[in-house]
Amino acid sequence: MITVKGSPSRYMSFYISIAVFFYLATTVSSRGAYSYGIVLLWLAGLGIFFTQSRPKLSAQDVLVLSVYMSYFFTHYTVNLYHHDILREYDLPLRFLLAIPVLWLFKKCPIYSPAVWGGLAIGAISGFFVILWQLILIRSSGSSAPPFIHLGNISMIIGLMCFAGWRWAIARERYRFIWLGLILLGGIAGMAASVLTGTRGAWLAVPIVLVIYLFDLAYFFRWSAVKVAGYALMALLLIAITAYQNPIIKSRYDLAVNETQLFFHPTPESRQKAEDTSVGQRWLMWSNALYMIQIKPWLGWGKKGYLDFKNERILNGEVLPQIAKYTDAHNDYLDALAKRGLFGLLSLLALFILPFILFTNILVNGSFEQRSFALSGVVMIIGYAISGLTCTFMTINMDVMFYSITTLVLWGLIAGGNPSDTSIPQLRAS
Repeated sequence: MITVKGSPSRYMSFYISIAVFFYLATTVSSRGAYSYGIVLLWLAGLGIFFTQSRPKLSAQDVLVLSVYMSYFFTHYTVNLYHHDILREYDLPLRFLLAIPVLWLFKKCPIYSPAVWGGLAIGAISGFFVILWQLILIRSSGSSAPPFIHLGNISMIIGLMCFAGWRWAIARERYRFIWLGLILLGGIAGMAASVLTGTRGAWLAVPIVLVIYLFDLAYFFRWSAVKVAGYALMALLLIAITAYQNPIIKSRYDLAVNETQLFFHPTPESRQKAEDTSVGQRWLMWSNALYMIQIKPWLGWGKKGYLDFKNERILNGEVLPQIAKYTDAHNDYLDALAKRGLFGLLSLLALFILPFILFTNILVNGSFEQRSFALSGVVMIIGYAISGLTCTFMTINMDVMFYSITTLVLWGLIAGGNPSDTSIPQLRAS
């Protein structure tokens, strides 16, 4: 029998850290398994919320919780106004349920190895799962990969891994093992994204690269000229590597060709232009912009959006190629079209305010705090940019990952984390 020796708070921190590790390690590699770790955090958070005294919250903690509550109440208010179906109340509920989790982290800090280990193992295991599925697809001759939706989140998790370099080199034990695992996780996450062929999160790579260069420059005290030189070399290396990679090159060429085909179609290729991925996105965006002009404040709601879009299709105002889509394939246009300006502002606040808080820690925090803050900044940039070409915040997995991981990273910064040496001992009896 396995027993845990340690104080009750260490006992709780240990098992909370297991839950954090589990959901981070399974987000990409196992369909739905990540939710078990998150549900455990929700239940533990609710238990702390209702049974123990409230921990003292800082002004920054209150701001984070206010953004979550604002997003939840904006969704629910607009949904009630539009009499939307019950399913539309599900995703924003994730942010309300996440609020007690911050109480949990303030009472029972997380062991930081669970976070960096979870991110790295999640990226590495996700790469092998996607690679195996790709092999099976090619051997069967199928052309519809079931994992394409994992491309953006794989890239984001991979880019987040690199932020752990500060934490790794500060370890007294296993410093180079941790550094190697984190770097391998970062590479695996990016490679997994390339394998899926998804292009949205690739746009975040140059921006994240610049952020990492400035972080390294701050650490090594590089001059502005040296930073610019390294940035240029890195961008050239990425461009050359991408051009040599057949998957990236083919997806890039396809995007360029589809864009040219859509904006400059010939009579023979007009139908083909409207059937492409890029062409259909432009059709969805233009339809959303038209609808936004009519109801800019509270939008149409999900049902109203679909009904009016289908009405326009029947009237010949919109091409039928986009009839199968339930969103605008752009988080910002989708929020505006369905929930109006209030919906867009709540979404922007969900990104901008945590971004400002993480950036402040990145500049003024301690050595290890900067690792957590940098990972948070990279995650938010990845989400914000991925949302330009897809509705990232309408996917259950992505919403749950963002709502909890933001609090995990903030909890490590604001609530502190126990020393590695304080991890409860496991003993067999």
